[in-house]
Amino acid sequence: MENINVWLVILGVSLAWGLLHHKAGYYADMNKHNEAFKFLEFWRCCLNYFIALVVAYYFVSIRWGYINQGGNLYIGDFILGTIFLIGIFGWLPYFIKNITEGISAIFTKLFTK
Repeated sequence: MENINVWLVILGVSLAWGLLHHKAGYYADMNKHNEAFKFLEFWRCCLNYFIALVVAYYFVSIRWGYINQGGNLYIGDFILGTIFLIGIFGWLPYFIKNITEGISAIFTKLFTK
């Protein structure tokens, strides 16, 4: 039951932060956008924070005990830390978009010749 409570807290915090982030908005004139755009922006913010909080939960609950007992840090820990920071600052969707566009450009360049 304890695990379900943690997931509910993560979900609640990500929804709250997503709502606050969405209300603060990066768009000066949010009223000119339609309801579908507003809905997708809200869920983009929530998903961004959800992924960041899941990474933080994994690192604190699983990896930290091992590292604290003298375990080694791996490159994956730094990658998770980077994903966490990108997610907390709200740039995870843009980061993923840029990576997928870069991979698409590489494949297009390789397979069109």
